[in-house]
Amino acid sequence: MAFENLWAWRRHLKRSFHYTNVIAATRAKGIWPEARRGTLEISGRRILVIRRDRLGDAMLSVPFLSRLLASGAEVRALLLDAPSRALLASAGVCCVASVQELGGWRPEGVLFLERCRHLRSELHPERWQFVEEMLRAFRGVPCAIPTMRRAEAMSYFPGSYCTPFSGLTALSLLRLFADGLGLPAERAPLFEKWIAPAEVRAAGRVVFNLSAGTGAETGRRYIPLHLWEDIARGLAGAAPLACMVAPGDDARREAFESLRRQGGLPDCELHCNSDITSATEWLGRQRLLVSPETGLCHLVRNLRLPMVVLTPERQIPYWYQRSDDTRYVFAELLRDVEAQDTATAIRELLERDSAP
Repeated sequence: MAFENLWAWRRHLKRSFHYTNVIAATRAKGIWPEARRGTLEISGRRILVIRRDRLGDAMLSVPFLSRLLASGAEVRALLLDAPSRALLASAGVCCVASVQELGGWRPEGVLFLERCRHLRSELHPERWQFVEEMLRAFRGVPCAIPTMRRAEAMSYFPGSYCTPFSGLTALSLLRLFADGLGLPAERAPLFEKWIAPAEVRAAGRVVFNLSAGTGAETGRRYIPLHLWEDIARGLAGAAPLACMVAPGDDARREAFESLRRQGGLPDCELHCNSDITSATEWLGRQRLLVSPETGLCHLVRNLRLPMVVLTPERQIPYWYQRSDDTRYVFAELLRDVEAQDTATAIRELLERDSAP
């Protein structure tokens, strides 16, 4: 694995030792489940996909689900997050919120799409409790999980797709998992109906994500409103702007309206959908998204929309590989993001899209 500098290598090494110690400590407290051996057939089988995380992590699973559906499997998705269920159901995935909702439908294989680097962590005991609950519910059914630790992977279903921790991104880990299961290439994007053609997007807006995080999260997710105003000023009419708040985020919407009454962001419209599906439909027609690294970024990735991500640099290797339609603006604390650097990154993407 290539590292850009010595500090990146040292961070990776420390992280590897940390997770190794976590595995050793948690295994000492109990025996891992007996490894299930054999071949997990997918094509034409009833396959249950389980994901306990919120919208962002569910959106990371969308390319995997596209390939799973292309295999001809009869798929059900058990998702604890209500917006994720609503959005995936609108895209044609049969979703349930609990084992009870499956009724008489019995899976022939269970896939845990957990991205956790260590499931048996003392910091997050609920992860392992949830997995144990699901294993009891489907006792005797072959289960598989894509994990960064071979020690965990061998506890579920051994195979070539079980990878040890190696700095893989969340997306590449699921890609390897799909390859190991023998899933075909994606026939069509799962969110295809919301992916607008270039000529439609060209008439759209540059969208600022105001709903990311809270004031206590200026380290990674939250951008103060005055900083958004500085970014807009740096764009100087380069493109129409819109600010977006999540459905039900009344406090953020009121803060925006208060700022506008004071003369801030006067030419920037506010967009607040009633639900996640209509928000997705609207986003698919815009030019690009500007946002801290949140679930909305993972959603936009599936809409093939360009984006400018504001983030501490340490976050990026675990989510995306760098691409032509994405720019990153780094700051150790997001309240210290340079507005001019952000405006420059936005202009670069606008010029790239308008180039013949």
